[in-house]
Amino acid sequence: MELITGQDNPILRQKSRPVEHLNQEVYSLIGEMKRLMHENDGVGLAAIQVGRPSRIIVISDPDRNKDLVFINPEIIKQSRETETLAEGCLSLPNYENSIARPIRIILKATTEDGKKIKFKAAHLLARIIGHEIDHLEGILISDYPQTKP
Repeated sequence: MELITGQDNPILRQKSRPVEHLNQEVYSLIGEMKRLMHENDGVGLAAIQVGRPSRIIVISDPDRNKDLVFINPEIIKQSRETETLAEGCLSLPNYENSIARPIRIILKATTEDGKKIKFKAAHLLARIIGHEIDHLEGILISDYPQTKP
């Protein structure tokens, strides 16, 4: 399994499908996603970035000193207040774009052990989650207008 790259790669433009069942295939995918994220010094990765159109994201959370896994994530609430910061992407090497994202979000998702949760995130973590959820919709950082932070 390897990273899918390129702004024009049709795989990255696919909308990801919900995960219906947690099984060995899903757990193997999550393990590979974590491995690739860390090998490439990333802070987040969506399954579509490894060629799998499943609604799964993994996030490296330094504050908790662990990886977070969200299956079928959906942002259910977000702050009106935004912050514009530069973002990079493992699928778009050597490309950056400054993007305005909500400072706070509430996410609903399923964890890798099957628990349905609501998860609050702020600042950098909220930004990373928003970026990865964009991937699940086939949206790349290059789709946003070029702005300055």
